[in-house]
Amino acid sequence: MKRILLAVSIVAIAIGFTGCKSDLEKGDEASAKGEFDKAAQSYQTSCDSKKSAIACNRLGALYERGKIGDYDYKKAFSLYEKACNANVYEACASAALIGHALEIKVKDALPLAQKACDNAIAYGCAILGNYYIKGSVEKDKVKGGELLKEACDQNSAIGCYILALIKKDGDPLEADKAFKKAEKELQKPCDEGYGYYCFALSYLYKAGLGVDQGYKKSLSLESKACDAKIRDACYSLALGYEYVDRDLAKAELYYEKTCDLGDGSVCSSFGLERIAGYGSFSKNVIKGAELFKKGCDFNHAYSCWRLGDLYDKGEEGFSPDKTTADELYKTALPLFRSDCDNENDENACYMLGEMYSEGRGVKIDNEKAILYFGKSCDSRINYACYILGEMYSEGKKVKIDNEKAIFYYGKSCDSGDKYSCEALNKLKARK
Repeated sequence: MKRILLAVSIVAIAIGFTGCKSDLEKGDEASAKGEFDKAAQSYQTSCDSKKSAIACNRLGALYERGKIGDYDYKKAFSLYEKACNANVYEACASAALIGHALEIKVKDALPLAQKACDNAIAYGCAILGNYYIKGSVEKDKVKGGELLKEACDQNSAIGCYILALIKKDGDPLEADKAFKKAEKELQKPCDEGYGYYCFALSYLYKAGLGVDQGYKKSLSLESKACDAKIRDACYSLALGYEYVDRDLAKAELYYEKTCDLGDGSVCSSFGLERIAGYGSFSKNVIKGAELFKKGCDFNHAYSCWRLGDLYDKGEEGFSPDKTTADELYKTALPLFRSDCDNENDENACYMLGEMYSEGRGVKIDNEKAILYFGKSCDSRINYACYILGEMYSEGKKVKIDNEKAIFYYGKSCDSGDKYSCEALNKLKARK
């Protein structure tokens, strides 16, 4: 009898142990049933206790796919990065991919893609290959093409998609084959809620690449990607509704959504369109100012500067307010300086030259104005060269120096600026 009881106890203990599931397993089980909140709790527990970095990766995917409330790329990136640091290599590639939505700099995304690729994660190699093609690290189209081909051969949707794009003009047959494979591989992750894949797929249907062209299908996929907070998809929808469908209400909706998602350049450009009343939209200074304010809150230099300009000049609906204008110019100044110094935006150097020349947010400093106009001119911003030519030819804030004037007018004239050519000819005739 004792032997029977002992045997029963041993079996019971064994069953107990085999029935005890880890938090990772509980999360997987709940996720498979579509119980994502429950899955998230289990993954979070496992991730926080450092029992499973895989749980961090899977929790990141739930945030990226919008399965826990709204889409949250910041949380997804943080979790992917944590998993990557624990050598879950798939997470490294995922972090590199969604880094675009968060405007993570290439120098920070590069090691993530490299680590994934070094450990045989195909779409990590695809991202890395794209960096080489675009010259984000060093321009090497051969190396980039090889990485993309390798990724596509391993059924990477992103790899096939980018490979097809670069082959489109030079090797149409190879491109068509890659586009068809890309369409097949993009559909599943799109259906699972990965917005980037839906946006890539929408382009195939819009352009009829590897699939039958279908504008309505493309719009549907772009809408899905935009709902997943892919800013480029929202912007593409805005352009389509403005210029193709001529549905200005929807165009405005998607321009504003792109702005709300943190694209300061769209806040600024659409705000300018509303203030000036050009293009398809009627003039609305208040609406334009609201868009500038949003862009400035996203640390977009031009948005801050343009809002400052409204208060400075006292545009319609705005009484002149030099104090507010000055504060906004001061906000824009370090943003322009950062972009200029890091060569992110050659126009930023021109804007700094203008601010120092006119004393917007700073004391007038002609030496600094010339320095920044010069940097902008060196970056082939013709108007900066023209301004310098004008300053030296007419003695505006500097001593007249015709040789320097000829140099700067000549530089922009050589780049095709007709006004500089006219000024150059007049100056030479005067000599």
